[in-house]
Amino acid sequence: MIKIVFIFLSFLFQIWGDDGLGKSIFLDNGIVSEAVIDHCLATNKADIMLLIETSQYVDSISFNIIKKFGTKMVERLNISDGGNHLGLVVFSDKASLLLKLSQHGDIIKHKIESLTNTDIMKEPAVGRALKFSKDIFLSTNTRPKIPKLLFVITSGTSTDDIIPHSEQLQKDNYLVYAIGLSKQIDINHLVAISGNKNRTFYLTQQTEPDQRLVDSLTWSACKSDYRPPQPELICGKKGIGIRGGTQKDFDGHIFVLDHFNEGECKKSAVDFDDPRSISLSVPFHSCGVKRWRSLEPRGMHVEVTVVIMFHHTFMTGIDQVMKLKCFYHEGTKSLQSNIKVDDIEFVGFTQGKYSIPSCTYHLRRENPNGEIVSVGSVGDKVWHRWECKEEGDSQVYGMLVHDCFVQNNKGEMITILDKNGCTVDETLLDTPVYDKDMQIALTKSEIFKFADKNALQFQCKITLCHRKDNGCDTFSPPKCNQVANLTRIKRKSLESFDVISDPIEVMSKKWTPSSCEVPQFGNNLIGPLIASNLFFVAALLMLFIYFTQRKKPIRMASRIFLVSPASN
Repeated sequence: MIKIVFIFLSFLFQIWGDDGLGKSIFLDNGIVSEAVIDHCLATNKADIMLLIETSQYVDSISFNIIKKFGTKMVERLNISDGGNHLGLVVFSDKASLLLKLSQHGDIIKHKIESLTNTDIMKEPAVGRALKFSKDIFLSTNTRPKIPKLLFVITSGTSTDDIIPHSEQLQKDNYLVYAIGLSKQIDINHLVAISGNKNRTFYLTQQTEPDQRLVDSLTWSACKSDYRPPQPELICGKKGIGIRGGTQKDFDGHIFVLDHFNEGECKKSAVDFDDPRSISLSVPFHSCGVKRWRSLEPRGMHVEVTVVIMFHHTFMTGIDQVMKLKCFYHEGTKSLQSNIKVDDIEFVGFTQGKYSIPSCTYHLRRENPNGEIVSVGSVGDKVWHRWECKEEGDSQVYGMLVHDCFVQNNKGEMITILDKNGCTVDETLLDTPVYDKDMQIALTKSEIFKFADKNALQFQCKITLCHRKDNGCDTFSPPKCNQVANLTRIKRKSLESFDVISDPIEVMSKKWTPSSCEVPQFGNNLIGPLIASNLFFVAALLMLFIYFTQRKKPIRMASRIFLVSPASN
């Protein structure tokens, strides 16, 4: 039986919470001895890149600690021809390669010991260093089928965006460890670098790291063959995914349920450099990814179901189905005059704080305020209602409903509203009508269904606009008889997100009893009708008997005259 594994991760999109970090846990050598670690390092191997920060956030004391820690790591990691290979990168605002992947530990140690901190006036760009290191891996003739690791020794502070580069490394099955060894450690940035709090290590006080930290780090990496010890969820800025390691070489497929034949929704064994490290990440806007708003806590839920199929042709009992869920927490956003956020310019806003409204999408029975529909029959009258509510009585925002589709949870999707918010097929759904505040949109329709599929669910995008100074006039309601000015719309709009209706179980249309009954007659006609029928049947019967009896005497006479004369 296919195992169902549910994975849930709350991912803070804007601010990482301190509650989710935890502290470094040193190795208990009473349970795992050095001999066990030595055996692990001798039997497993990886290509490793060691990144050392040399920015203004690394003072002279911290820099000496970093160099000593780096040399201890080289001594512990079994750097050899048949073991681990290690390269060396230093970075501040820029990254540079000091040593390509090497199997000579003494050369690497000498390089680390001879380092000088010449970038004391420069700020660190960790994201750029991560990308640089990945490019080095790609341009170097690395060993095939060998996992790839990055050990980043840093203050954790960064002037550039870490998450996109860290996320890309996760998608490409790189394992990243973040080690904070400076006086100014930003733990949130360390977690952003590694992508997992279990791969985050740091000193609680500025002292020379002892062997326990080195052993903890090497054992954490080696005990799972330098691969993720369990499935890890990837909650990205533009997509959702999963990565993990396998016990044997992977020979199958990992894909989104009901989207096996769509290229961006599937990866196969040939797509992975390391046959025991697999991953799949899909964008929010495709592969049937579901997104919906949450009121408490405020934010966005993202969900998709992924199948890990271990055989290249057949589904088997060891295959796994995983439901991936990410939650993106939404905080209060401050909008000020002439600022730029995410490449969208806000012009002429009143300075102050506005809370993004909570938006919902429901199908209601019989009228716009009727009960929410969860079960219905084909042809039932329903109202589609989209609504955005702001806190208090404020009416800062308007909205546009667009890019709507209906799906049956089996991979079939039909677009019903286009990118401008206009109907695609009037027999399914009319263009919504908006109230004067542009915070409620309504349209009436009938329930329909896919052939041989009873499940039905609707999903739409809602884009907000700011009503001040007529900011929504060219945006909402949609002008479906005109050519949309998409550039102008993009400048006026603020934020887009998805809303999803409750799933509906749709039954085929029920036939009423009158549609299959024989037409009814009045009681005074029933008696004559029966009598006439009986009279007609009796007449036919009498005629049949008359003609039958008339022929019988002739046949009997002929038999009498044919009696043999032998008796005479």
